[in-house]
Amino acid sequence: MTTIKPFSSPIDLLKKVTSTSRPDEAVCRLVSDLRKRAAGVELPPPGIKNPPYDPRPFAELLGAAGIRGAEMDVAGRVVFDEDDVIVEFSRERSVANRRRFTIAHEVGHLALWEAERKLIPGAKPRNARGQAVERLCDEIATELLAPRDEIIQNWRAFCAKPVKGRIFPDYITFIERLAEEFRISLHMSAIRFVETCASRHGVGLLDSEKECFVWCYQIPGRGSLLRFLLSRHKTYSETHPKLGYGSEELFHGSGTYPLMDQESGRVPVEWRALKTGANLCLVVVRPQTVLRKSRHRRK
Repeated sequence: MTTIKPFSSPIDLLKKVTSTSRPDEAVCRLVSDLRKRAAGVELPPPGIKNPPYDPRPFAELLGAAGIRGAEMDVAGRVVFDEDDVIVEFSRERSVANRRRFTIAHEVGHLALWEAERKLIPGAKPRNARGQAVERLCDEIATELLAPRDEIIQNWRAFCAKPVKGRIFPDYITFIERLAEEFRISLHMSAIRFVETCASRHGVGLLDSEKECFVWCYQIPGRGSLLRFLLSRHKTYSETHPKLGYGSEELFHGSGTYPLMDQESGRVPVEWRALKTGANLCLVVVRPQTVLRKSRHRRK
């Protein structure tokens, strides 16, 4: 006999279990409840109440008997060893920040299994895959490692303390601090900042040596911006001969670049090279303040 599920999709499952109406609220409520449960034990381990957050205790809270590295062609997975549930991560992709995200992603799968059992008592864990499930587990992992409310609070506190000589608002410094405090990748930090604090901004990481973007998110006129930055980098290099790794003369600046359609105006952008690698440059654009060309009618 086929059991009719009381939910239509993974996010519908989450909304029903958390009694919320919006997907983002459901994810935040789920992770908040997990954090309270993990912090409620007699001797809560570090990484539960304050960043950087450790996903391992959450995996154990949800029934994982162990977490281990393994040889496999995927970043992570949940396997069954007789009656035990084991979280595995790829040894070959075991960069610390990436490994933490991988484990947090698998925590998302464990949390969805637990949620399903609340609606369907006796439901057995299953390796549910698909874009919807994987995307939802990514969102759970992101909220677990970099909680939305904490990012917003940090941003407000950062803006409330202006520093002499620092441009305001200093998006790039905040993104770098966020990555350091929560021990997440710069990529994750930048996108998390945009999602929570600056939804109409764009971010990217430029590799000036390879003359390409390593990654970018919500950047309008990407090709035009790339040409603009490479031109500025060439000029900057000619006037700063010591530019390079370990140099204090990091490539930085701000300006406006043209969109592909010249009639659309120019977009404000700021950039600064990373101290860990002068060829890598963090870029932030503000498309909501596009400067359009003024048009005057002749009388």
